[in-house]
Parts: sequence; C-alpha cells; structure tokens
Amino acid sequence: MGTVELDPAALRKLGKAQFERFCCDVVLRFELERRHTPPWEHPDDPSGENGQTDGGCDFSVEILHEPRLSLAEFLYAITADEPGLTWYGCKNTKSDTNARKLVLRDVRPTKKKLVEIWDRDGEPPADLAERCLSDGRLSKPLLEVLASGGRYFVLLAA
Repeated sequence: MGTVELDPAALRKLGKAQFERFCCDVVLRFELERRHTPPWEHPDDPSGENGQTDGGCDFSVEILHEPRLSLAEFLYAITADEPGLTWYGCKNTKSDTNARKLVLRDVRPTKKKLVEIWDRDGEPPADLAERCLSDGRLSKPLLEVLASGGRYFVLLAA
C-alpha cells in the first residue's frame, strides 16, 4: 500500500473545524475501511464548534473487532490492533510548542468542570483550577477512557 505526502502548510491553513473533519472523515475513515472489520462506532464526531472545551476529544472511535491488517502491515496507523475506544485530538498550528500548549489546555479540566466533579465535603477551594494545572492533572472523562484501557491520540499538522 502506498502513502501520500501531505503538505503541512496546506493543512495549517484549514480552520479548526475543517482540520478535525479532515482527520476524521479522510484520515481515520481511510484507515478504518482498509484495515478494520466493520462494525466500528463513532461515539463522538467532530462538533465543528470553535472554542469548544471538549476535554481533548475532537472525535473518537470504538473498534469492536481485531483488524484485518496489523499495525506492522499498515504504515502510519492511527488506530490500535486491540479492540477498544480511542479519543483523538487534532491540532494544526505553526509550531510544536504551540501544539503542546493547545493539547494540554484541552485535556486539563476547566474550573467549571472541577467544581462539578468536586467530591469532598464543603466548597471547592478558590485556587482549585490553578492547583490542578500545576499538578498536571487530566480531565476526568479522559482519565476514565485511559483507565478503562482506551487510548488518546493527537493528530498534528505543525
């Protein structure tokens, strides 16, 4: 199977929603149709909303069966051989440093979310969000995906 080189500069010119759609509808669908045995599920499709806080999940796929082609047989695979859920984050930016910041911003919980998941007695402390950011904690939904054997994959055009 051949590969096609894509121009990162052209991908960076796409808007956020366009890049997410490209990653889901072109890159992921190409791999699913050639490597995996249907059915598979898309619990989350790209929303297309700019500035949406999605916990790092721009879209997801749940693979239900072993693939027809292994990772070793499929160059640049973005899905795993084992059945399970994978979250995808998509970033198109001009620098790796900025991409890292954008990914970390997505996967860290917002203060609103932190207050919602506060599981101790009393009111959450005023510096809860700052403490979580400095502690490097991830969003609860992402942690749940990872703890249940799922994966997190970032697609980057930098």
